[in-house]
Amino acid sequence: INEETIIEPGTKFLLDENMSFIFKKKVIFNGIKGNPIIFDSIDKDKAWGTVAIVGENTKGSKIQFTKFKNGTGGKINNYLFTGMLSIHNTNNIEIHNLELSDNKKFDDMLHIVYVDNLNIHDSKFTDSAADAIDIDSSKNINIKNVLIKNAGNDCLDFMQTQANVLESNFSNCKDKGISVGERSNIIIADSEIKDSDT
Repeated sequence: INEETIIEPGTKFLLDENMSFIFKKKVIFNGIKGNPIIFDSIDKDKAWGTVAIVGENTKGSKIQFTKFKNGTGGKINNYLFTGMLSIHNTNNIEIHNLELSDNKKFDDMLHIVYVDNLNIHDSKFTDSAADAIDIDSSKNINIKNVLIKNAGNDCLDFMQTQANVLESNFSNCKDKGISVGERSNIIIADSEIKDSDT
């Protein structure tokens, strides 16, 4: 999608197997409390692909009161997207009241890479196939009041990233509650990690 886009409250996308949306201009997911935007699969046994926000022209994009379920990832036009929701090479992104659950196959439920200034707050991530949130080579990332539960690998995985994690809860991670990889600088405060394997 090569033009600025607003998705209105209550919009519901029922996606076929491997179907994806790639936004290359600013996009506003304008859900509201009690009337969210929903992305789900037509067939519960066949995962759709990815929703991706890609490139400098997407700066200022916003996701609010939106739910994603039963997606995966995919290789599209030589881009490899490892997340059901993927945000790449952009800046000034706002996310709140986001719910992600039950992704399939690929590594991440939410994958963020080469992003500057991104805020995630008041959001839930449950039952991920591997990492719930994977953030690579990014800075000025702020995560507040986020719940992650039942991750197949790490609840939250950082590599080469500068971030703050505040007032959040991570539980039942099959590997690490928070993985702080090479050359990362992470401040964690007023948060709880429980029942992770390592």
